[in-house]
Amino acid sequence: MPDSDIVNHRITNSFVTNGFATITLMTNATLVEIRLNRADIRGTALEAQYERCIQSFTTNDEIIGHDEDLPDDADQFDDFCDWLIEPCAVLIRRLALAQIYNGGIGTTLQEFVFPRSLHCLQLVPAVPEGDCSRLAARHVEADADSTLRITTNLATEPLAGLCLPPSIRRVHATDVCVNPDPSGGYDYTCDIPRRVTVYAEVAGQEEEGEKFFKGIKTRDDFEREVLMLNRMLETGLVGRVNVPRLFGIVISDDGGSAIGMLLAWMPFGLRTLWDDGLRRMENMHPKWERQVRETVRELHAGGISWGDVNPGNIVVDFDFDVWIVDFGGGFIEGFVDRDLAGTKEGDLDGIERVFRRWVQAYDS
Repeated sequence: MPDSDIVNHRITNSFVTNGFATITLMTNATLVEIRLNRADIRGTALEAQYERCIQSFTTNDEIIGHDEDLPDDADQFDDFCDWLIEPCAVLIRRLALAQIYNGGIGTTLQEFVFPRSLHCLQLVPAVPEGDCSRLAARHVEADADSTLRITTNLATEPLAGLCLPPSIRRVHATDVCVNPDPSGGYDYTCDIPRRVTVYAEVAGQEEEGEKFFKGIKTRDDFEREVLMLNRMLETGLVGRVNVPRLFGIVISDDGGSAIGMLLAWMPFGLRTLWDDGLRRMENMHPKWERQVRETVRELHAGGISWGDVNPGNIVVDFDFDVWIVDFGGGFIEGFVDRDLAGTKEGDLDGIERVFRRWVQAYDS
């Protein structure tokens, strides 16, 4: 692609005020911080553009942080970020190439989640004098506080704060290799990894092969799902019903943080009932409903509730059999009532709503 195109990236942090903007992004296995000071573009067409861009998501000296909810015009915020990133494309590619030559393309989860360095790019007018309308980027030395601004790429939780039994396997992030996605569905150098491999000497011969990495949304969701999946293993449900097989949890190399969980890789992917093609297969719906009910009956007998019953958590495999996934305990209004979320009654009501209301509404 041309050097001027927006590079594939994922924004990990941002900070925007009337006086300055800073965004941090992961791209090509490289963590980059891009800065723009309004004082540097004072009196140019760039300042007028800056003002137009931020009017919709800042007021006076209000600060907009990356984790805050943006107004309805979030697309304009994305456009603003692209405006800052585009002039940096050439430099970002050079930084990524240097990292590759140094042998650090972020091949392990440890490298991906805990980047070792932060590259700082400063935006300035492309033409120092006059009414410039184009930004240019320059690589600047990181300041003394730059190491404090190196953010993790994924949510983590203190391991000591999780109530997980020691029998659950702990895998160090350095022993988990991030794999490219053959389908091209995501960029493994910046998007949250999904397809990973645990090094053979750690996994053992019986457990060798690719794994599915699932990150942490919230502490409670993560803890609940790991406990539920572990219980399925202990009670012999895995293999008897179509549910994911837990391999273990991933922890930071210092042993202080949990990063996510590892599940056995499901080669058929995550094609769910949200897919219009599957929703149109009316002749398969009775079979899928029966399979879901049988699986949930087995889970309930083992003291396990599904929780988040919805079409997106019903996966169809190559043989057109269904699997149920996601035991973190959330719920979607319209499929499970709030007061029934996480209960057996909620599971049964949710199945009824999926197959007797949602699917049939499409069929009709």
